[in-house]
Amino acid sequence: MEKLLRRAMTDGFPVEIIYMKKNEFSKRTIFVKDIQNGYVKAFCFQKQQIRVFRFDSILAVFPFQKRSNSVHYA
Repeated sequence: MEKLLRRAMTDGFPVEIIYMKKNEFSKRTIFVKDIQNGYVKAFCFQKQQIRVFRFDSILAVFPFQKRSNSVHYA
């Protein structure tokens, strides 16, 4: 998980996280800016601003996959 966050920061690609705060789960798409002292500083696409996430509250990290609304038939 940390390895993917650091690679996203270094290579400049967004990731999706599952985050827990006050017993509530949240799925966010973020652009990682910095990782220090147990915190991840990132631009949150949902809130449209820089946010700070506790590393130990991030439950999962996935590479961001752009979703397509179109259906393709063979």
